[in-house]
Amino acid sequence: MHINFVWPGTFDADKAHRRRYREVSIDGCKLIGRGAKGAVYRYDDELVIKVNDQKNTFHDVEREIALSRKAFIMGIPTAIPFGIVSVKASSPEGPSVLTLAKTTAAQIEDLGSGAVDRYGAMYELVESETISRYIAGSPGQVDTYARIMAELAHTIHVIEASGNDFPEAVERLRTYIEGGVGRVDRALAKKCMGLVNEISVRKTLLHGDFHTGNVFLQDGEPLLIDMDRFSTGHPIAEISDLYYFYVVLGEDDPKMAERFKGFSYETSRQFFHRFLAHYLETEDEARLRAVREKASIVSYSRMIRKIYRRHGLTDGDREKIEHYRLKIAALVDRLDTILF
Repeated sequence: MHINFVWPGTFDADKAHRRRYREVSIDGCKLIGRGAKGAVYRYDDELVIKVNDQKNTFHDVEREIALSRKAFIMGIPTAIPFGIVSVKASSPEGPSVLTLAKTTAAQIEDLGSGAVDRYGAMYELVESETISRYIAGSPGQVDTYARIMAELAHTIHVIEASGNDFPEAVERLRTYIEGGVGRVDRALAKKCMGLVNEISVRKTLLHGDFHTGNVFLQDGEPLLIDMDRFSTGHPIAEISDLYYFYVVLGEDDPKMAERFKGFSYETSRQFFHRFLAHYLETEDEARLRAVREKASIVSYSRMIRKIYRRHGLTDGDREKIEHYRLKIAALVDRLDTILF
């Protein structure tokens, strides 16, 4: 059984020694999902591996697995995490061979040493596919999958956390404001911050990276992975993420949205519209527009931040930044809250 090979490393404070992680190859493995911080591969009929990019250390994967287990205990339908593996991008043995990673604690910390390429979390997901792949295969059924995602969001959002087990989502949103509109209009950023700070008044559980690439269907039941942004706050934070992923990203570059999700930008926009209608349980366009506008403030600032992070701004980039700044300014002038 694979479970014998992939228990996570442990730290012994007395011996200052970290158990070595097992090494896997993903050569030949099917890419089934891609996100901002990594990719998901089908390892075999029973297991998938979420592989982090090289900016993420084993500490990030440990945290993700710990949050997954907490979420599972609280009733969130999560895929079962087996543990951490070190992932070699290229290996002559092929994707099904497990070999002991010859790494010391110092080498693990130094990703540039070449001893370990990346780290990943391994999950049990038997005969399952992401909802993104289901939509890509049957775009005419997008409403069905939007409903499944909305029901899953409700399952998460009706749970309130006690204590401080999870970080506040507002911290992440503040980085979008500071790194986005805050770089071009400090007065406007201050107004946005006032609205965003309201999110922290709720202890509602949030996934934090909620999209169709992070949800698998197994025997018709949705299961979540990628829990490293699990947090608390108002659901508008989750809605803002979705609006960014499915609408705003494509405004900047429709092909980018298609590469990210695996289906057309037109389908992407349709998915968000149907998701929001199912989530809010309404077809009232005025109600839907009101929530979209509230989500837009964070989403547009996040897009400004994304554009600024490119290497060198073109005149076209500056025009886009000003376009989104004006949109944010118009919304902030009309809205006194982004909660719903």
